[in-house]
Amino acid sequence: MERIVYSLLIEPVRKRLGMSEEEFNICPAVAQHSLVRMACDIADREEKDERERIEQEKREKEQERIAHEVEIAVEAMRARGMERRVGVSESEALVRFNRQREVFEVSSAFGNEQYPVLYLDGRVKGFRRETVYGFESRILEMVNRAVDLQEQDAGQNVQRSFYSYMMLYLWTESRGRGAASPVVTVFNNVGIRDRITELLNKFDEFIERIKEESSGYEYLYEGDKHAQVHFYYCMVTFPEPKDHKQWGKVLPVEKRQFFDIFTASDHNMNCVAQCSERIALKEHRLQQVRQCKTLDELKEHLAERLCILNFHHSTRSINDVVDYTDLVIAKDSPCRNYSVIDTSKVYMVQFNGHVGLLENFKEQKRKRYYTTFRPLVRFPHCQRVTVCFDIECYFDPHNDQNHIPYLACCCLCYDDVPGNVVEFTGKDCVASMIDYVADICKQMDHKEVELIAHNGGGYDFHYLLSSMPDPSVVKNILIRNNNFIGFKFNHRDIQFSVKDSLHFLTCSLSKAAHSFLEESDRKTDFPHHEVLTSSDLERQMQEWLNVDLVVSANVEKERMFITSKHVMRYVEDGPSRKIIDWALEYCRNDVIVLAKVWIAFKRTVHTIFKCPIVDNTYTLAGMSFRLLEAFMPAEMLMHPPKDDFINMRAALVGGRCISMNGLYHDVACLDVKSLYPAAMAQYPQPHGQYRKVKSRPSNELGIYHVKVFPRFTPYPSAAGASDNDTLSLLCKDKAQPTDDENGFFPLRTEGGVTYKSAGVRGGATPCWYTTVDIDIGIEEGHTIEYIPFDDDKNVGYSWRKKDFIFTDYITDTLYRLKLKYEQAGDAEKRHVIKIIMNSLWGKFAQKWMDTQYKIVNEENVVSVGEPTAGENEAYKIWDTHHMLVKSHKNKVLADKPVQNGVFVLSWARHHMKQLWHKCIKPGTKCLYSDTDSMFVHKDTIIQDSLHIGDQMGQLELECTFDTFICVGKKQYIGSYYDSNGKVKYKKRFKGVPQAYIQPDLFSHLLESPDNTAQIDFLKFSREWGVVRGYIESKTVTAT
Repeated sequence: MERIVYSLLIEPVRKRLGMSEEEFNICPAVAQHSLVRMACDIADREEKDERERIEQEKREKEQERIAHEVEIAVEAMRARGMERRVGVSESEALVRFNRQREVFEVSSAFGNEQYPVLYLDGRVKGFRRETVYGFESRILEMVNRAVDLQEQDAGQNVQRSFYSYMMLYLWTESRGRGAASPVVTVFNNVGIRDRITELLNKFDEFIERIKEESSGYEYLYEGDKHAQVHFYYCMVTFPEPKDHKQWGKVLPVEKRQFFDIFTASDHNMNCVAQCSERIALKEHRLQQVRQCKTLDELKEHLAERLCILNFHHSTRSINDVVDYTDLVIAKDSPCRNYSVIDTSKVYMVQFNGHVGLLENFKEQKRKRYYTTFRPLVRFPHCQRVTVCFDIECYFDPHNDQNHIPYLACCCLCYDDVPGNVVEFTGKDCVASMIDYVADICKQMDHKEVELIAHNGGGYDFHYLLSSMPDPSVVKNILIRNNNFIGFKFNHRDIQFSVKDSLHFLTCSLSKAAHSFLEESDRKTDFPHHEVLTSSDLERQMQEWLNVDLVVSANVEKERMFITSKHVMRYVEDGPSRKIIDWALEYCRNDVIVLAKVWIAFKRTVHTIFKCPIVDNTYTLAGMSFRLLEAFMPAEMLMHPPKDDFINMRAALVGGRCISMNGLYHDVACLDVKSLYPAAMAQYPQPHGQYRKVKSRPSNELGIYHVKVFPRFTPYPSAAGASDNDTLSLLCKDKAQPTDDENGFFPLRTEGGVTYKSAGVRGGATPCWYTTVDIDIGIEEGHTIEYIPFDDDKNVGYSWRKKDFIFTDYITDTLYRLKLKYEQAGDAEKRHVIKIIMNSLWGKFAQKWMDTQYKIVNEENVVSVGEPTAGENEAYKIWDTHHMLVKSHKNKVLADKPVQNGVFVLSWARHHMKQLWHKCIKPGTKCLYSDTDSMFVHKDTIIQDSLHIGDQMGQLELECTFDTFICVGKKQYIGSYYDSNGKVKYKKRFKGVPQAYIQPDLFSHLLESPDNTAQIDFLKFSREWGVVRGYIESKTVTAT
C-alpha cells in the first residue's frame, strides 16, 4: 500500500471504527496498519454481501418468471383437457434429498487441546488420548442422526444408506501441507470407542514410521512453525431414487434445445418403474425392463447400454439443465462414454432422490468443434500424436478462492510438426478438450497420445483429475513434493500419458523459448489480475504492451510493509475487445510456443544421443541417469538394501552456505564452473560391492557412524574409560587445529548445519559422514570418534574398489560435446548438454522411494491395500467422491546408488576448500558462500591462479559488486554495472518472489536486529484436484 493511499484511508477507517483521532494516534503503527486492513476487509465483505444480495434477487425473479411460464403451460394443458401430472401442490416447498455430507473437524491448535502431546522432537503438537475419546459423543450424535434419518425416510419420499470414516492428519501452516494417517471406518453407532482406539494406535505407528524413514516428510522439520494434528470425521448419507417430488414443479416432459427430459412425474408410481415402462414403450427390443423397479435391476438388464447422469456441481435444479454440459457421468454408471450421444443407449438422469430420462435427442455430440484442419490428409503417416495444452482460470486471491477453469487450449503435434490449435470454453472446457483429443486419435487409428503442460504437475494436471467423471481410471501416478510428475489414464480406449515439460526444461516457458526458438516466438503477458470472476470475461479491454508488477515499500518504525499492484501499458489507439477474446489469443500463443519448445527439445536430444529417450522418461534427472546407465557397466552402480540406504543417505549434507551479515563494497562474485559435474569427474568414487567394517581401513572410501568433538570442545579423557570403551578409544582420529577460520566441515547441531566451531558443543549425537568429510574435519582440528551402529560392533561401510568411474562419461563425452557445440555456435545443443550435466547428480541423492498412489472411490478407501490398509494415507480429491490413497510397497533394494550421490557432495566441499586455498589470499574472510559460489573482496583474489578460468571445476569471476549486502543465508543483494553502464542486481531472499526483493529491504533489516518486513504477495496452495490463490503476508528478518 503506497503512503499517500494509506493516509487517505485513515480518516474514513477511523470513523467506521468509531474512534477519535486521538484514540487512533495513540495506537502503535503496527496496530494502526492492522486496523486499516481490518476495516478494508470489512468493507470488502459488505460489498461482496451486497453483490450476493443482488444476485439472489435476480435468481428469485428468474424463479418467479419460470413459475409463471409453468402456470401458463398448465392452463394451456387444462384448456386442451389434459391433467397436469405433478406430484407436489403449488404450496408445497421443494425438499432436497441429495447426498448429504456432515463433517466434524478439530485442530489441536487454538486452545482445543490444553495440554498438547509433543511428537517428533516437539515439531508436532497433538491430542491426548482422552481428548480424542471425548469426541465419541459428538460422533455418536452424528451417527444417530443418520440412523434416524434412514428410518424416518424409509418408505416415504427417499430411501437412504450411509457410511462414515475418521482420520488424524498433520498440517503445517507455513507450508500448507498435510499428511494423513490411516482411515478407520465407523459403520453404525456400536463400537465407536474401539474404532477410536484403533485410529490412535495406527496414528502412533504412523508417527514411528516418520521417525524411522522421514523420507517425504522433511517439510515437518522446516521453518519455525509447529505442525498441528487434526481430527477429521465425515458422515455421508446417500439418497436412493424413489419419488419425483424432489424435482419441484415440473412438466411430464421438459423441453430443451438439444433433448427432452422425461421427469417421471406420476406421484402414484415409483419413478424407476415409470422410467422402465417408458423405456419399454420407446424401444420394443427392451420389453424385459418393463418390470424393473430398482436401479440395480435396470443395470442388470441394460448393462453398458445404461448411462446414468448426475447434475454438474454448478447445477442446482432441473431448471438449470440447459444442455449436455450441465450433466456429468455418475460414478456408478455402467456406460462411461458421454462425449457422443448414442441413441441405442438409455440416458438416465439421477438427482436428489429421483430419476428421469433424456430422450428425443436433437444433436448427437455434446459439442462439435469444426476446424478446416484435416490431420489425416495432412499427416497420413503420423506415428505419434502429442498434445501441448494450457488451462486458464479466474480467481479472486483476496477471497482465498479456488481457481475455476474457463478456457482450455491445445496444440496438436503430429510427429515433430505443430498442427491445429483448438480452444474450449465453459465449465466443462477441460473435459471437452480430452474428448476432442480422443476423437482425433480415433480418426487416425492411434491408441496412445501424450499430454504436455508446462508446470502441469503444480497446476493444470489437478484440473484433469477434477474434470473426470471417474478419476479412478488414473494409473501409474508419480508424485514428488506434492506435485504430479506424471500419470496415465484411459479414455474411450485411448491411453493418455501426462507429462510436465517443466521437469525437463527446468526453467520458465519464457526462458525456454529464448533458448530454443527465434525472437518471433515468444510467450506473451496477460493481465490475470483482471479476471476475478466469470463476469469479468465479458468486460472490454484495450490492447496492452505489457503488464508490470510495481512494488512499493512503506516503513513505519521497525516494520517495513512491501506491497504490489499491477500496472498495464496500453497500445496507443489500440483496439478494445472482450477479455475472453484476449485470453483466447494469449492461450493460443502459449500452447504454440510450448509445442515448438517441446519439439525442439526432443529433436535436439534425439540428434545428440540417437534415441527417443524423452518419450520413455518423466524428468530430466531420470533421463540423465538412464543415459548414464546405458554408458556404464551395471556392476559399477550397486543399489543398497533399505537399512544400508537409510544409513548411507544420512551422510548427505547439502551445499555449504555461510553469511557474514553486513554491507560491503568492491566484492567479487566467484562461481565454480559446473561444480557437481567436476566433483563427479575429477575425484574417485566407490563402486562394486561394499562391506561393513569394525574400524576404518586405510586407503578406502567409506561412510562412517561417528561422534564429532569440535576443535574448541574438550575431548573426554581416556582415563575414565572402561574396558568396553577400548574400541571407541582406538577408533578415533585427531589432528592439530588449523588457523583457517573459513571451515568446510559440516558440523551438525540441533539447529542445523554450521561451519563455525566456536560455541558448538559436539559429541552429543552420533552422525554419519563420508571419509572425505571426516578427513576435512580432522584437517580442521576436530576430533572424530567412530561409534558402532549395530549389534556386531560395525562402525561403517567401506569399499575396496574406487576409481574415476564418471570421468569418461562426463569429461570425455558430455563436456566435450558441450565445448563442440559452443565452438559451432549451436545454442540448442549446448543448452541441452548443460542441463543434462547439471541434473545428473540429483538422481543419485534421491530419497528412498517405496510409495505408490491409487485413486479410489471414498466408500472403498478403507479396503485399499488389504490386509495392510492401516499403512495407507488418504487425501480428498476436490469436487469428486474420490480419494488419492498413498501406500508403501514392499521394496528391498534402492533404485539408485545413493552412496555415489553422498560422495559427490563431499567431494564438492573438498573441491571448494582446495579452490579457496589456491585462489584466495591467506587471512581472507569469506563474506558469503552458497554451494558453488564465493563472495570476497576483489583485492583478495590471487589473479594469476591456474584454477581461475572458464573450464569445468575452475573458479570464474561472474561479476564485481559495487555494493553488496547480506542479511542471512540465501538472503543477499549485490549491485553492479553491465556493459551498457546500466545498474543490475544479483539478489536472493529465500521464500520471497524476485520482484519483491528490493534494495531497501536489505538496508532496513541490516539497520537493527529488531527490524522486520512484512511482504504481501500472491501465493498458490494445491489441494488434489484444485488450486487455490491467496495473498500471503510473510514476515522476514535478518538471520
